[in-house]
Amino acid sequence: MHLGLLIYGNLATLSGGFIYDRLICDHLVRQEDTVTIISLPWHSEVRTVFHNVSAALGSRLKNANIDLLIEDELNHPSCFLLNRKLKRQINYPIVALVHHLRSCEKHPWITRSYYASIEHLYLHSVDAFIYNGTATRSTVESIVGKKPAVVAHPGKDRLHTTLSPQAIRRRTRAAKVLRILFVGNVIKRKGLHTLLRALAEIDCHAWTLTVVGNTRIDELYVATIQRYIHKKKLKKSVTFLGTITDRELISHFSNHDILVVPSSYEGLGIIYTEALAFGVPSIGTTSGGAREIIQHGVTGFLVPPDRPAILGQYLQKIANDRTLLAQLSLAARSAYELHPTWSETAHTIRKFLKNLSA
Repeated sequence: MHLGLLIYGNLATLSGGFIYDRLICDHLVRQEDTVTIISLPWHSEVRTVFHNVSAALGSRLKNANIDLLIEDELNHPSCFLLNRKLKRQINYPIVALVHHLRSCEKHPWITRSYYASIEHLYLHSVDAFIYNGTATRSTVESIVGKKPAVVAHPGKDRLHTTLSPQAIRRRTRAAKVLRILFVGNVIKRKGLHTLLRALAEIDCHAWTLTVVGNTRIDELYVATIQRYIHKKKLKKSVTFLGTITDRELISHFSNHDILVVPSSYEGLGIIYTEALAFGVPSIGTTSGGAREIIQHGVTGFLVPPDRPAILGQYLQKIANDRTLLAQLSLAARSAYELHPTWSETAHTIRKFLKNLSA
């Protein structure tokens, strides 16, 4: 197959959606498919809308020698009008790869309405969908109805580990404090402020927090976080690492007790799946698709978003009960076996695309 993939920036970007896109592309190339990356520059929301009337972009897509075009749904502001024009000029289908709907995020009413109007127009403009989970599929189908689609959950095996159940048990007994890991871009949606508010009510000698993720996307938010840490005298318990390598992330997963990413909304959350490989239970929220990975009370916990008191209760409970931590950790490692590999996920997508382009 000859495929086009429309994205912002480049596939090396470190976020769950880009990791998903990159690993799928790698698999397709190994199957001797051709993937042409069509990269659009990152701009403000207003500027990206002008991609819809870009003669150069329109011409490139109109004349592309491809069997189908995959658009990362993140690009919807650039394509919601362009796709409608293209459909009169091309003979290949347009497929949206949907990780996360921006209109589902928590925003002021007027902002959310604006995002929804553009995003809904975009969703109606494509021919088919690749979804990262069933929650995302249900949300999109409530907007556009049923179209050709496939659900392909993220793979489990990007980060390699040989941790045994015995090693996981030893880890849960070894530390004198609860070692908490947060992995994600340090932006408001990811909920680091909620986690810190929860931890501020727990004895700071009972836990440590390691924050892994890009701190440059929303520097005002990061500054607010730093002021809160200073105000609550948490600096000795919280470590910011910024962006790290996969090898470093493997090391941190191997040496932490629990992953906590209390997002206000998460389409799915690849990082929760990756935690399973290390027998690391997760705490996510009930908003979005985290429930497809986290089994409440079995492999971790699901809490309402923006409810630090409830989150704090679960953290205190785990910190006080190493037996519970061991049960959650071993159950997480067992649940890992139930998830697909990246090869299996990519095979599911490739089969769907071949049928669509036939």
